Amino acid sequence: MINIEIAIYGSIQGKGMEDIFSSLVTIFDKENMSLIEKKDVLLYRDTFMEFSIEKFHENDFYFSGRYYKDESSLLSILFNISQKLNEEDIRSSFDYQLEDKEGNILSVEKRFIPHL
Repeated sequence: MINIEIAIYGSIQGKGMEDIFSSLVTIFDKENMSLIEKKDVLLYRDTFMEFSIEKFHENDFYFSGRYYKDESSLLSILFNISQKLNEEDIRSSFDYQLEDKEGNILSVEKRFIPHL
């Protein structure tokens, strides 16, 4: 399993959580996605991954999630999310944390998103 946390700062100006939801349903199954409007949080969960996007300031968002497949698929998903959000200022690195099935941390290292 891979844990990731990415802060997205400032360049999604004018987009609310509903806009983000609308953008992401084109690449993710709408049935697995929910929007908690009062808390400005979007949640997604399916067999392979779970993630949340949380608004923590006017134009700043925080993406965190767990992914249960391989790293190349994860990078592709992150790229698709950033493209759908018209995001050019996504932080180019994330903490890559491998865990076993019981949730024990096997390793943590800084990784970079090569094609952003």
